[in-house]
Amino acid sequence: ESWNGWARSKFALEMQHPWSQLLLDGKKTIETRAYDLPTSLLGQQIEILESQKGNAGVSSLGNNIVTGDISPDRPKVDIVGWGRFSNVVKYTNRKDFEADENDHLVKRDSGYGWTDGKTKIVYGWVVGESFRYSKASEQRDQSLVRRMRSLFEIKSQSHFADAKEIKLNTNKRKRQNRSAKRKKRY
Repeated sequence: ESWNGWARSKFALEMQHPWSQLLLDGKKTIETRAYDLPTSLLGQQIEILESQKGNAGVSSLGNNIVTGDISPDRPKVDIVGWGRFSNVVKYTNRKDFEADENDHLVKRDSGYGWTDGKTKIVYGWVVGESFRYSKASEQRDQSLVRRMRSLFEIKSQSHFADAKEIKLNTNKRKRQNRSAKRKKRY
């Protein structure tokens, strides 16, 4: 969090397909990362930047991108909706991480799974709500700059006001059932 622009800018989170779709559908209620969500982004609307399926933990995107770019030499990427993260869970052991598999959907044998001797901590960003845009094409020509890992600052936002939202997921019922066992932000 050493960069001081977190509180004054709009951001997008890169997520590979199908994880992005599962989050927007309300099926993935915890997004797992090897890094913490910057505190200023907790509770803020973060656009979901969908990239194509690739290698676990490896971005296919450059540090400066434009959504909807159809150049044959660039990976396809679109803003498909948005999410708001209400809390962060800090997993420090395999048992707790795997106990929430139904929330984060990371299978034990996945490249994103817990690896004994290698994984020391995983951050679980708890999804408070999410929206899916009716058409990713409405989010074209957005200029983004990578600020930290999979978080991109949105430099131009001309089309967001016109976007149609078609589905809201609040995930409240599912989260309430598990909230007793989950610690608040550490």
